[in-house]
Amino acid sequence: MMQIFSICTTEYALTGGNYSGYPTFCAPDAIADALAENGIDMCLLANNHIYDGGDEGLQRTMEVLDKDGIMYTGVRKKADDKKYVVKDINGIKVGFFNYVFETEEVNGQKTINGIAVNDESADLINSFKEADPESLYSDVEQILSDMKEEGVEYTVACMHWGVEYQTEENSDQDEIAQKLCDMGVDALIASHPHVIEPVDLLTSTDGDHEMVCAYAIGNHLSNQRTEYMEGLTNGYSEDGMMVKLTVKRDAKGNISLDGADFIPTWVYMDQNPDNEYFILPLDDPENLEKNTGLTNLTDDVTASLDRTNGIVGNGVKKVQDALPIAQKDPSVKSASEVKNSNTKNDKSKKDTK
Repeated sequence: MMQIFSICTTEYALTGGNYSGYPTFCAPDAIADALAENGIDMCLLANNHIYDGGDEGLQRTMEVLDKDGIMYTGVRKKADDKKYVVKDINGIKVGFFNYVFETEEVNGQKTINGIAVNDESADLINSFKEADPESLYSDVEQILSDMKEEGVEYTVACMHWGVEYQTEENSDQDEIAQKLCDMGVDALIASHPHVIEPVDLLTSTDGDHEMVCAYAIGNHLSNQRTEYMEGLTNGYSEDGMMVKLTVKRDAKGNISLDGADFIPTWVYMDQNPDNEYFILPLDDPENLEKNTGLTNLTDDVTASLDRTNGIVGNGVKKVQDALPIAQKDPSVKSASEVKNSNTKNDKSKKDTK
């Protein structure tokens, strides 16, 4: 039976008490138990709320996930631990790495979500400056090189970036995504804006490599309903998307991306005293009420699908039309080689004008 490896971004710290909501999210351990019970294999912890519980919250979050048997990446217990994770999935070694954007420095000190991170913890969180990503590229170069030595055959970058509630990626995201493609990353799946952003299939500047890119996959489980979103009542914060990538090896041992499914979701809040939330996959909207037992969904589900398809429809078609996407030369390009290649291509474009 084919193994499915499920990952998610968890935007909170597990502090064991002193629970809090916006703007600092500290959650009970029960949420980790629920993730484990529902088949989540790995959490992406390099996000802008991982340090909301300070040093203790950072360490305790990792300890709780360890107890529940959930892998994680983006943070680590010791500075010399790996900045990435390798998982053998159906006989194919897949490498994952996860980075979060930094906020403005305070007295020369790195901050996450506006919270100053002490020097010891700063070395435990994978982070980067969106406006100056050279250190990110250097890290990724080393990560890809180390992954190659471990026999990794497919690489996935999980970025936490962008601008909240913007349904289009910005120029920083475009630049970083293109550079990661040029360096040989196979897929990029990102979060943070709390709304869906476009899907695309990027081609490296030398034309030798393609990378599936989902710039932001929206909200999965969230209370950001229109009735609670002052000044943002367009519904986009209720929408999400699950990305399912199917990677296969052929008889000759070659690796390719054989399937790419982008499953839209909508967060439904039951109108009862408990305010129960349901994550509804919208891949079969005609039978949704019959399959769930819920009623009066049609208008909201149709509106959600229209919003999502309006953002990702063209990109999803572009990716799916290109399948299967064969993995080509897995050699790792250095950041400097990529920069030189980009410079040459830019010059070539100028010369042809």
